[in-house]
Formats: sequence, C-alpha cells, structure tokens
Amino acid sequence: MIKMQTALLILTVFIACLYFSAKRKNDINHKLFNSMLIMGIVNLTFDIVTVYTVNPLEEVSPVVNRVCHDIFIGSLMIFVFLTFQYISVIIAQEMQEKVKFQNYRYVILAAFLLMLIFGKLDYRETEKGNYSYGMAAYACYLLIGAYLVLTVIYVIRYRSKLSQKKRILILSDVLRP
Repeated sequence: MIKMQTALLILTVFIACLYFSAKRKNDINHKLFNSMLIMGIVNLTFDIVTVYTVNPLEEVSPVVNRVCHDIFIGSLMIFVFLTFQYISVIIAQEMQEKVKFQNYRYVILAAFLLMLIFGKLDYRETEKGNYSYGMAAYACYLLIGAYLVLTVIYVIRYRSKLSQKKRILILSDVLRP
C-alpha cells in the first residue's frame, strides 16, 4: 500500500543528501530548491503516516488523524508555492531583472492554508482503503489551480523575453498530466 511512497521517500532523501553535501552558490535558486527538497521529504513522510492513520479510523484519534492530514496536505501546498516561486525566479533571471516576491503570492498561500486548517475534512471508507475529502482537502486542488494559472499568465506575459526553451520547459512542467 505504501511501497511507492516509501521508495520515493528513500530516493528523495538520497538526492537531498547528495545535494546538501555538495558545495554550491548560496543564491535564491538554491535556497528555494533546498526548501522544496525539505518540503518534499515532509510531504512524503506524512503521506506514509496518513495511509496508516486514515484506514483504521476507529483506532486512531480524530485529532491525530486531522493533524497528520493537515501536515500532509499543507506541505504539498507549500511545495507547490515554492515551485511557483522557483519558476518566477527562473523567469526573472532570464529577463535579467531583480527577483521580486510580490505579496499577493503569500496572500494566496495563506488563504488556502487557512481553508485547510479551518475547513471540514471527512473520510470516505472504500474497499480499496479510506481517503480524505472535504473543503480542507479541496483547498490543495484550488491552490494548485491558482498557481498553475499564474504560471501560465507569467509565461504568456513574458513570452517575448523568455527563450523558447525556457517557455517549453516551464509549461511542460506545469501542464503535464
């Protein structure tokens, strides 16, 4: 049930160990990538934890289950936010402009994290296992959609200043199924 998550966690920890042990410049790209690696590890860890907490619902405290799910979903939301920031840095550097992190980006993240924390989270029991649903879980999908739209807008807005290679790489990353 958790074989893929465990394999991905081991691989991500291995990549993180290699990455953190290498010398590199201390610039914004690397700081964001560091944060993305850490959030990825947190997310995969709590993905594994929530597989265990959601299935025996009667044996796990609802508070523990909710906290684990909030960390799992919240870490994914923060990872998506960091990915958007990383793409924004790549675009700014391609245009040879100073990187600016506008406040609206943080407002979007904060709004959806509040939706996660205060939104209803229910659990659907199925033969193949249980899963969470409700406004708290949907907040993650909405945040992904918001940053996806913003990324496409950025690429369209700065298309004349971005190389074709960068446009294709960014759009293929965010628009892949």
